[in-house]
Amino acid sequence: MKRALLMVGLMLLAACSKPESKPDGNDAAGNPPANEQAAEPRPEPEPEPEPEPEPEPKATLGELEAADSADQVRAIELIEKVTGLKFKQPIPVYNYTPEELVEELKGWGDDGFTPENILGFYKPSTKCLYMVPDAAGEKRQFGLRIHEATHGLQDQHYDLAALHDKPTTTDQQMALIALIEGEASQVMIDALIDEQPQVAYMTMYGVLDVLKLPPNPKKPLSDERLRKIFLYSDGARFVKKLADGSSYAAVDAAFKDLPLTSEQILHVEKYSGKREAGDKIELDLESVNAALPEGWELGEPDTAGEIGTLVELALNGDPATAGEAAEGWGGDVMLTATKGEQKLQLWVTTWDTAEDAKQFWEALLDLKDLSQAEWDEPNAPRKVIVVRGDGDASPTELAAIIDALAKAKITYHDE
Repeated sequence: MKRALLMVGLMLLAACSKPESKPDGNDAAGNPPANEQAAEPRPEPEPEPEPEPEPEPKATLGELEAADSADQVRAIELIEKVTGLKFKQPIPVYNYTPEELVEELKGWGDDGFTPENILGFYKPSTKCLYMVPDAAGEKRQFGLRIHEATHGLQDQHYDLAALHDKPTTTDQQMALIALIEGEASQVMIDALIDEQPQVAYMTMYGVLDVLKLPPNPKKPLSDERLRKIFLYSDGARFVKKLADGSSYAAVDAAFKDLPLTSEQILHVEKYSGKREAGDKIELDLESVNAALPEGWELGEPDTAGEIGTLVELALNGDPATAGEAAEGWGGDVMLTATKGEQKLQLWVTTWDTAEDAKQFWEALLDLKDLSQAEWDEPNAPRKVIVVRGDGDASPTELAAIIDALAKAKITYHDE
């Protein structure tokens, strides 16, 4: 039996209570009083309603813009024309200087909200738009207003906070954000394309295109940069393909039937055609825990998805081959084991075909932090297991981890 096993230097990677009884007023035979025998049971009193939380302050430093300001009226008209949806209520707009907005953000404290940029953003908890009109020039600022006001439209129709509660993995979260940001970006492009044709260039390069470009020292590849390109550029491309040059009806439908993987964003046919939601991988966590060396702790399972796999390969291996190596992604589960400052990444991946698995396997050879990997080609041609990081596990311990990961139960999406 052919069994491929790859090892690299170990230091490179790494009690409920019953309610009290009450006197019932029955006679000695247990019968209720005559005037109550046929009565319906008394309903329990309604609980007192919880007091409404105090609304979050909308602004303390910004100046409230007139509701009928020309820019806002025109932005709303353009957004409604492009999307075919109507705003349910106006969006208050507060204008700032850059310094004022920085201070405003400090005043909110750590409320879990991080704006996309400091020039302007929509905040779901306050239902308001916060803008710095003079910071980016008239044309760019108006495009930003359209983008951010589109988030307001999304919030009114789909409830952005509720949407963000739905994903259970990083990959699902990335797919959702790509839909949200992609629509806002594409709406801006469609709204301004006639008067500002250059806006079309915003989505010229998706993440796969960027990996094919010559290295640019001024714009080095990074996790943040690649993921941002995916969210905004590839997200907009996904929306554009759904809209198909005519109606945003399919985009509206996508918010009610969310894309579940980054693969569906990168390959729209896997969302709108024959749906591919990824293989189901169930790890034997008890075996994995038992296989870890003494002192190591296991984190929660997550899914990297095609975009996460691509980023890992591009930043830790060969960017030129990362796109093709990640493209046949079928599913994955990733775990992180830690011991003090040491970290090991345990990764079970599945692939659409054995050839896709082979491409990924070959790309692993370039990973600078690879510790051990296994591709059991004859018996599990579409599964590749990876251990990466900077752990001090011995070869025997690493082999035990691989064996424990290999016990995963896999249900392939096409079987």
